[in-house]
Amino acid sequence: MQLGTLTLPDTPEAASVIARLSALVDPATIPGWLDTPNPAFDGMKPLWFFEAGTLRPLERMLDQVEAMSAT
Repeated sequence: MQLGTLTLPDTPEAASVIARLSALVDPATIPGWLDTPNPAFDGMKPLWFFEAGTLRPLERMLDQVEAMSAT
């Protein structure tokens, strides 16, 4: 899956994470966010989780943000 200049795995899980992010922020900002070290992930770039095939940390973060948005 192509997202700006980034290539992400073409999986349902990756598509779900991107869709959930798009519902929370301007989709045009997602590639930059994915490719920037993030203190919430111990300074790792969120993109690393896509590359490693381990999206659960991103899903947990989205669960928390969505829960806060719902209240």
